[in-house]
This record gives sequence, structure tokens and C-alpha cells, in this order.
Amino acid sequence: MEFKVTSARYCMDEMDVYTHYQEVFEQFDTKIMTDIETSNVSIIVNFQTIEQLANFANAVGRDLLFPAERPGYVTDRAIWIKDRYME
Repeated sequence: MEFKVTSARYCMDEMDVYTHYQEVFEQFDTKIMTDIETSNVSIIVNFQTIEQLANFANAVGRDLLFPAERPGYVTDRAIWIKDRYME
């Protein structure tokens, strides 16, 4: 399962997200990808099992938010690290 990871605190700069949580990302199968057309950076983490996902949540030490998929929309699987206020 691949998830795009971002953070409430650093949502405007994915490299800040990576830098802040680098030790955690290095423990997991993580890729930094850049969209050729937009130059937007994405952090992609691949979890082989639900246990790995749970270990990631424990290593981050923050609550995680998994946005619901909406019918009719193609969305990336996402994980938001709740390190700042989120509704």
C-alpha cells in the first residue's frame, strides 16, 4: 500500500516534512518524487503490512488522519500527520 504523506504544520513544503520526520522515513520504504510538470514534491511511503503502518504511526508519535475517498474523484491515498490543528 502506497501512501502520500504530508503534515498539517509543513503542508506547504514537503521537503520540510521530510526533514522534520527524516529519522522516521528512513526506517520505512520511502521515496521522494517530483512531478515533472508542476515540480511539486511528494513523499511516498510503501507499507507491506498493516503492522508496518501501525509502526509508522508509533514512530511519528502524532495522530494520523486518513482522508476519506470521495465517489467520482480519483485521489491518492494520503496520510496527514496531525502535528498542528486540523478540523
